[in-house]
Amino acid sequence: MSHNTKRLFIGYRTTDSAQVDRIAHNLRLLTYADGTARYLPWQDKRDLPLGVPNWWDAILDAIEQSDLFVFHLTLESLKSEVCQAELDYAYRLNLPIIVVVLDGAYTLIPTSGSYRLHDEIQALLPKWLRKIQWLFYTGAAEFFTQFQTAVETYERDWPTRTSAKRPLHIGDPWGGGIELYAEACERAYALEFQASEELFRELVRRKIADFAEIGIQWLELLQHYQELILIDSQPHTRFMFKKRWEAYLTLFPNDFFLDKDEIFDPKSFRTRFDTKIDPP
Repeated sequence: MSHNTKRLFIGYRTTDSAQVDRIAHNLRLLTYADGTARYLPWQDKRDLPLGVPNWWDAILDAIEQSDLFVFHLTLESLKSEVCQAELDYAYRLNLPIIVVVLDGAYTLIPTSGSYRLHDEIQALLPKWLRKIQWLFYTGAAEFFTQFQTAVETYERDWPTRTSAKRPLHIGDPWGGGIELYAEACERAYALEFQASEELFRELVRRKIADFAEIGIQWLELLQHYQELILIDSQPHTRFMFKKRWEAYLTLFPNDFFLDKDEIFDPKSFRTRFDTKIDPP
């Protein structure tokens, strides 16, 4: 008999690691009768690849590759910008979400045997999160039976995955493009080419919408312009400058310059020539 092992993304605040580590560990131990794992929890501290170029991209990849998102709810996780960005992305992807309320975030009401979230936590809850059935972690073994029941509830009518724009930079709906692009341009005009190129490459590597293609064009401009600077700096190579300058001008005009005659020329080489840029 084949079994469907579920991939779980473990969403949590690092300050809650003591409880979360225990929960994730025990979920890994749960198996079907034949020994097949029921769950493969993904937890950043354990599964984030070493030396990954961008930790936030790796987090988003893990969410996208998961079957369920397990959000460990505390006051700290609700205040965390990272935790909220992860949770929001899972919600917009329409992933099944299981909310685990950790000890310290709720109070047991003895008269009814029920649990109540603390008021300050209630005030921070997104409206849609209030509609989800929560599990209260008490440390008892019965919690994992409740967890399995919650999974089986989803299995009866598994949510359809939807598409959503990746939040490539926390708190910036443009994916961090505006900030990165602005800084990259500022560094370029300040002749800080290495720093500028690193930022433009980041735009390209992360495929940030509206900026990646422009970043490729900027990298070409910077390569040619640095060559011009080098040629001009050596008396024995200056005879090459005019020809290379004319080749550089063929890279213009560019859509990201509002003025069709504008070129990237922070050292004002253009003043040596009475040259205008004509559209192709």
